[in-house]
Amino acid sequence: MATTSLIPRDPEQLRETMRRAGFDMTTLAQIAGVTQQFVSLLFRGKRRCRPEVADAIAQALGASTGSLFTPSLSDETNNTESDMAVRDVVRIDDPYLEFADVLELAVMRPGTLRHYRVTGKGPEFFRMGGRLKIRRSKALAWIERYENGELDDEPTSP
Repeated sequence: MATTSLIPRDPEQLRETMRRAGFDMTTLAQIAGVTQQFVSLLFRGKRRCRPEVADAIAQALGASTGSLFTPSLSDETNNTESDMAVRDVVRIDDPYLEFADVLELAVMRPGTLRHYRVTGKGPEFFRMGGRLKIRRSKALAWIERYENGELDDEPTSP
């Protein structure tokens, strides 16, 4: 039988609301009657919660439940409906970045990143709306390879 559960609308907004209200995750977990691990997963968008838990969190933070959480249909049998909701949460947690965002994360010049793209050693960007995009997780994985020196022939000039 399907039951209604809630997921954070925007995990970053939820964390910021908690900070502004002067709470830490431990205190908020105690108020909501859940574990700190549960709150941590919820704030990363990797967990759903019952409406009464969402209400307790929203009330403690001085916000409306609807402004912080959105309904998600879950099924106790873990069928495809539930799997789709989990994938949606992953998408929220793994946003698209643009070329300039990757430059900022990698702390490199545009010419260096262009060189890696042209030589096929750069991150796997794709075009969306005329702009270069990449999932944050893929960009971070590439940056880690770059920082670990796993890419040959680093360019000497941008």
